[in-house]
Amino acid sequence: MVVKQTADGGFILTGTTIGSHAADAYVIRTDPSGNVIWAKSYEHDASEFRFSLGLDIIESSIGDFIIAGSMDKDQSLTQYNYPYILKLNSNGNILNAKFYDSAPAQPFQSGFSSVEETPDGGFFFTGMGGYSNFGMLAQLLKTDSDFNMQWSRAYSNDGGATIGSRSGRLTSDGCYVYTGKKVNTGTVLMKTDNLGLVPCKNPGTLLELLPSVLEVDRFPLTLTGINSNNVVFNTQVFLADTTTLCPVTIAILPVELLSFAAKEISGNLIQLDWKTASETNNDYFIVEKSTDGMNFTPIGLVKGSGNSTINHNYSFLDKKNEGIQLYYYRLQQVDYDGTRNFSPTISFHDHSAGFRLISLVADYPSQSINIHFDTNTSKNITFTLTDITGRACYQNSSDSQKGLQKINLDVNDLSKGIYILSIFDGQQLLSNKILY
Repeated sequence: MVVKQTADGGFILTGTTIGSHAADAYVIRTDPSGNVIWAKSYEHDASEFRFSLGLDIIESSIGDFIIAGSMDKDQSLTQYNYPYILKLNSNGNILNAKFYDSAPAQPFQSGFSSVEETPDGGFFFTGMGGYSNFGMLAQLLKTDSDFNMQWSRAYSNDGGATIGSRSGRLTSDGCYVYTGKKVNTGTVLMKTDNLGLVPCKNPGTLLELLPSVLEVDRFPLTLTGINSNNVVFNTQVFLADTTTLCPVTIAILPVELLSFAAKEISGNLIQLDWKTASETNNDYFIVEKSTDGMNFTPIGLVKGSGNSTINHNYSFLDKKNEGIQLYYYRLQQVDYDGTRNFSPTISFHDHSAGFRLISLVADYPSQSINIHFDTNTSKNITFTLTDITGRACYQNSSDSQKGLQKINLDVNDLSKGIYILSIFDGQQLLSNKILY
């Protein structure tokens, strides 16, 4: 099990316990003396034989508990050990839960094994995912405080990238570092930029799934008088593999960048601001834009200050793209002799580009579900209903127009029960539990 101390001086533990299956995810909260306050187990589906466990747990800055772990999706379909994240309130009740799969899907997963809260109130998860049936894909996930995905990266051995992340942390410069296993044998330590990108590596992504997680109260015994024995460790020295496919060149950059940020200044404009402390032979900046964080397109040029030892402020205006919620920007700095350098990548999230759910009414006598929502753009929206086992029971799509919309789902073959309705517009995913 994993144990962390809580803000009240007590402790929170996560691991696994025997429940209706060989293993259910298990969480125990105690007071400072180790007395159990509450204990609960969590399982995706009590009707199937599954393995579930918590691999890391933290108490967030607002007092919730965040779990990184592994949970089977469907053993009958050979879908084992999927990375999952779970948010509990201080009493152990479920606030949020999500599954993730590799994209494209892989037959074996190993789960998220570490979680850390980030300064923006979100969370950084790392784990090991499916690769050639051995679970050797390093998976990184950054979410906001409500578990909405901000970005995800999956690095495999293809192209000499890393394999298998076991622990990840935010670094003091706003980037990320993670460590884990290397293919067949060895250890890897890699650092990404602030968006999870590693130079000279082409990552994959993760696919978000919506599970239903069952919560069960547990009543564990408190035992004392544990016997202990001394353990002797033998230390052996191994050679370190420090090779990389990406040449590393250490040089003094011609521009000392103090800041680089993006903000909305009107309904359809994004303003980029950056400041330099000094410049050497700086001819101009090329502003580049991306919607995936990897493929960038030049969108403008801003003249530099040549040679300077004082602060200079720069700005550039960009227009939003219809239906796009997340933008990435970087600066390409060009010297008089044509030498080019790149700034760190920043992101901008356009919350106004999404859609919001207004009301959701399930009408069993008429065998329909009525949905009211508001969207800022015309788009194709997919509606999916899953039961408490995670099985898809209904799926349909509809083209919507800008503004208030009403959709009536005809579900005449659906039996009474509890379902999860997922609404996806190609970028933003909303989900709600409904009683039908």
